[in-house]
Amino acid sequence: MNFDLLKIVFISLLAACFNSNVNGQAEGESEARTIIIRKPAVVLNAVKNNTDTLTLEKTNIEDCYHALIIGINNYNDPGLPDLDNPIRDADSLYKTLTGKYLFKPGNVILLKDPGRADIIKQLDRLSSRITENDNLIIFYAGHGSWDIKKETGFWLPSDADRSSSVNWLRNSTIKDFVEDINSKHTLLITDACFAGSIFKSREGFADAPASINKLYSLPSRKAMTSGTLEQVPDRSVFLQYLMKRLNENDEKYMSARTLFNSLSEAVLNNSPNVPQYGVIQGTGDEGGDFILILR
Repeated sequence: MNFDLLKIVFISLLAACFNSNVNGQAEGESEARTIIIRKPAVVLNAVKNNTDTLTLEKTNIEDCYHALIIGINNYNDPGLPDLDNPIRDADSLYKTLTGKYLFKPGNVILLKDPGRADIIKQLDRLSSRITENDNLIIFYAGHGSWDIKKETGFWLPSDADRSSSVNWLRNSTIKDFVEDINSKHTLLITDACFAGSIFKSREGFADAPASINKLYSLPSRKAMTSGTLEQVPDRSVFLQYLMKRLNENDEKYMSARTLFNSLSEAVLNNSPNVPQYGVIQGTGDEGGDFILILR
C-alpha cells in the first residue's frame, strides 16, 4: 500500500470518528430522559438539554386515593340480629370521601351486605391493583365477635353462621391482607363489637406543613376502631363524630391521627366505649400516617 493510499484511509477514519462524536453528542442533547420522583402531588421530569433544567408536571393525586367501604345490616342466620345503621353509615362515608375529599368514585368500592367471599374477592382485587404510591382506606361496619379461648377477633359477613366460624373473617386474615396490599398508606376503620382486637398491642405536598410531609413520606399501616374488647351499639356514637369531623373539617391536609384526636374525647364523653388508634403490628408500618386531602 503506497503513502497516498494510507493518507486517504487515515483521513477517512478521522472523519468517521468526528461524525460519530458529533452525532452522539447531538443525540445525547436531544434525548429526553424521565426521572419520576414518587410524590403525591408532583412528578418531576428531568430533561437532559443544554441548560440542564427541570420541567415540572402536575399529576392527578386523586388517582392515588382508594377505599373499600363495607356495611352489613342483614344477616342470613336468624341467630344474628339484623342491624339498622351500618349501610347508612357506609353510604355517608362514601359520599363524604368522594364529594369532599380526593377520592374518585371509580376508586371507591362500596359493599352492602357482602358475604365472606365477596369481601375476600375485593381484598384480592386491591392486592393486585394498589401500588406503593397509593393510599387506601378499608372501612367495616357490622357485627364482630371475640373468641375468649383463642383470643381471636372476627368480622361477621352477611353469610356468617352464629354456631360456626366457617364464614367468619379473622382479624389475622385482615392483617395479612393489610400487609400484602403494597400501598403507601393503609388506614383501617372498624365500627364493630370487639373491633379493638385488631391491635396486637397498643416531602410530598408543596403547600403542606413539614409535619404533614414527614408523615406522608413514611409508609403507614394504622387502624382506628370504635372500641376495645367491648360491645358497641347499633347506633354508633363513634361513627356519628367521625362523620361530623370529616364533614366540618376545613384543613386542606389532615392526618388520620389528627382526625382521631378530634373525635375521641367526644366519643368518650357520650358513650361507654373507648375508641382506639394505633399501629397494626407486623404489617409494614414505618411511622407515617394517612393524609386526607380536601378537594
